[in-house]
Amino acid sequence: AYQEADEKAKEVNNKLQQLQKDQQKVLRDKAEVELLKLHPDFNKIKDSQDFHDWAGAQDSMIQSWLYDNFDNANLAKVNFEGSNLFGASFKGANLYEANLLGANISGAIFEEANLSNATWIDGKKCSLGSIGICQ
Repeated sequence: AYQEADEKAKEVNNKLQQLQKDQQKVLRDKAEVELLKLHPDFNKIKDSQDFHDWAGAQDSMIQSWLYDNFDNANLAKVNFEGSNLFGASFKGANLYEANLLGANISGAIFEEANLSNATWIDGKKCSLGSIGICQ
């Protein structure tokens, strides 16, 4: 009975992990649709060599923002005030003293993100040691 329960628990855990991956994909797809509404020429821009030449001349942090997601990024003291961060992933990111006041964080993922001393969307200051959630 224990072995059967253990196998069921593993099966449920595997299904949960797959659902989480699927949810992230849906959120990213939805964010891309929102981006395309704001910038209908987004695909043309991101495919242009001029854009990549410009991006290549930027510092490594900006290049990371353009080509990577925010996972594990060092975003300490970055001002996101009023930004549309819909569906963004900040897994493991350092958001120490970042400003998220008024930002749209619908669907955003803050798993294991350091939110110590960050300013939350409602103006609340996150306490030291806030990991994954503003406390």
